Amino acid sequence: MLEDIGKLGSVDRIIAQARQVMVFLYAHTRVLALMRKTLGKDLVRSGVTRFATAYLNLKSLQDNKKEMLKLFRSDELHEMGYLEKDKGKMAHKTVQSEAFWKGVGVAVNYFEPM
Repeated sequence: MLEDIGKLGSVDRIIAQARQVMVFLYAHTRVLALMRKTLGKDLVRSGVTRFATAYLNLKSLQDNKKEMLKLFRSDELHEMGYLEKDKGKMAHKTVQSEAFWKGVGVAVNYFEPM
């Protein structure tokens, strides 16, 4: 059932965007260290085919929205130069997008009753 929810177009798109943000954060040790410093912890990371962990990943992002926005607005992250690269630009655009956060909320609401 979780897999079927994950295949819904809007949910699938949000899961893919969340994965892109996670790949960016966890691909660079300096960015990861700054994220851990800002959030005070790690985010829950999802696997490629595990829809239960996709929910946990989205819920983790939702719970840390304020800190994620703070991270992507920080001068320290901008000074690292990673946001100038394609994946960094995409992650930054995604995190700054109110539509993304609304989509995360909707997707979490779909998954939460399970």
